[in-house]
Amino acid sequence: MYIEHLNEEIGAEVTGVDIRTSIDEETRARLRAALCRYAVLVFRDQKINDAQQVAFSASFGPVEMTLPNDPIGDGGPVGVIAN
Repeated sequence: MYIEHLNEEIGAEVTGVDIRTSIDEETRARLRAALCRYAVLVFRDQKINDAQQVAFSASFGPVEMTLPNDPIGDGGPVGVIAN
């Protein structure tokens, strides 16, 4: 796994890890540390579905549900935002 700082303000790009599958504790710890340091992590070209996204997110802690009356999420764990 490689983590590259994107710019001075915020963010890092993560390569060399497949977030579609379960990640081990060492990888999770490195990603958590990077998230704390850079605030935003970018995983390019990860062809994941909603269930895989939720499973990856849940490996870091409880997943918050969207509000039932929210048009982007309808009370589920995935909110779709588009421009």
